[in-house]
Amino acid sequence: MLYELLFFFFVIGCKHGDGDTDERYGWLIEDIDVGSYTGIERTGIGVDFHNQVHIGYGGLKHAYNPGGDWTIEEIVTTGGYGGYADMAVGAGTDAHFSFRDSNTGEMLYVWAPEGVWTTEVIAEENAGGHTAIALDGQNTPYVAWWHNDSWFQDSTGIGLKYAWRGLSGWNVETVDMEYGTGRGKFASIALDSGGSPHIAYLDETAGRLKWAYRDNQAWVIEEVADMDLDSESYTSIAVDRDNNPHILFSGNMSSYAYRKLGRWHVDKPISTWGSGSLVLSEDDVPHIAFHRLGDYLSYATLDGDEWVETELEMVDPNEHTGRATDIALDHDGHPHISYINQLTHKTKHAWYEPEPE
Repeated sequence: MLYELLFFFFVIGCKHGDGDTDERYGWLIEDIDVGSYTGIERTGIGVDFHNQVHIGYGGLKHAYNPGGDWTIEEIVTTGGYGGYADMAVGAGTDAHFSFRDSNTGEMLYVWAPEGVWTTEVIAEENAGGHTAIALDGQNTPYVAWWHNDSWFQDSTGIGLKYAWRGLSGWNVETVDMEYGTGRGKFASIALDSGGSPHIAYLDETAGRLKWAYRDNQAWVIEEVADMDLDSESYTSIAVDRDNNPHILFSGNMSSYAYRKLGRWHVDKPISTWGSGSLVLSEDDVPHIAFHRLGDYLSYATLDGDEWVETELEMVDPNEHTGRATDIALDHDGHPHISYINQLTHKTKHAWYEPEPE
């Protein structure tokens, strides 16, 4: 079902030109959907081939802005609620989703190759949620998720699963699982230049952030750092031009890790409270969006060894905002952030518009 939206802007940095022209620049914000917060705190954002923004959220909706006006699609699934969804935008203009069917426990994949949403079953049961999806240059989907075959019981049979879509269907692998442990929560996934998957996730029993990498058909797994455990724990992974992984995670004062020359480094401290996300620019500069104590949206980039932060409280002064963040860069390298206001139940879009020359 399609909805037409009226939206409004909160603006920081407004320049008035000749006549009645109002040129807005700086950080801008708009409402995408009202009443869209469902308790499943996840949004996804991406920019397609035409520099068009796509946002996925709720349970399950897709918003995109052809010509600048937002259109919302409520995605029809084969079963129940689309919880813990993630979204990736392909090489063309298509959005791709992974999510858990709350009725059946199935892990599902949905996309619209001919304009009609099509759902495929990745795994038939015991998907615990916390899904993540990435696409290669041919739009082949790769999905990671938390597997739990004892959803309402003690932690047995819990771990990280991974799947990719081949010519004959979905290929499912177990990455890291051991009975009696809690592994695989808050997974995020990225592909390197060779198409190999890198996955960041939480080992709940050990309280450690882990990284898994598929090298020549075998999985390499390393512990990275201590990780905070709460309802807003998260990981967000990106891979640079040298195929080194970078991870933003809920690690209190040390929330950013990167791997270089075979070693992990956590030497560029920044404090994120929760719901953080990471993207790398074309020259491998990290851009992050997150919220902190006080529940306001924040944005930062890394300049050498120092983070340059922008508090976006002036843009969106509402408390309990900045939840469920995701970040992407458009073709000009400008950041776009999707997030949720927990009190107003609004899904929002913040972006940076440079000042006209």
